[in-house]
Amino acid sequence: MKTRINLYVADLQPRLQVLTLSFVFTVWAILAFIMGTVYYIQSTGEAQQQQQLAAVAQQRQQQDGIVKGLQEQLSGRKEDHSLVRNIARQHQGIDVKKRVLVHLAGQESLKSNGFSDLMLGLAEHHQTGLWLTRVRLDEKNVTIEGAAADPAAIPKWVSKLGLTRHFSGQQFSTTTLYRDAAQQLHFTLSSRSASDVAGAKINEK
Repeated sequence: MKTRINLYVADLQPRLQVLTLSFVFTVWAILAFIMGTVYYIQSTGEAQQQQQLAAVAQQRQQQDGIVKGLQEQLSGRKEDHSLVRNIARQHQGIDVKKRVLVHLAGQESLKSNGFSDLMLGLAEHHQTGLWLTRVRLDEKNVTIEGAAADPAAIPKWVSKLGLTRHFSGQQFSTTTLYRDAAQQLHFTLSSRSASDVAGAKINEK
């Protein structure tokens, strides 16, 4: 026999509410914290960017001032004529040196013609009372100028030159002797013709 009757059916029983007031407050607190953090980060980044932009603008302003000052100095400068002449002289000197280098480069063949033998021969066979003032050597010819205290010293010295490697079997085509105003005896020995020697002296003058 049934003695109890359940009038409190499941439909009338209270159900669990997930969205409670405390839960809502918690969610809003978390969202507020997140939004505040994001806002703080954005505002901090914007402030740093503003500072960087201000620093760049200041540097640009300083550079503009420096450029303006340099332009004013440049516009106020006058041409230094002495400096221009000095630069022109330096350019001329450089051109001369270039021509000398080109000439020296073309004189490499002198080595094969016994330039070193010539200088060694002149150094080894020295004659007392005779000295040299100039030695000119090109690809084919040699010219020697000097002075002597005794005329007899010249042929003795020439005979000694015949013993050297460079002058062995070689003869001088031109020999010139003269005395200057102080009665000093000068001589010129050359393997070139007399007309070539005269032309060379004219060119030197």
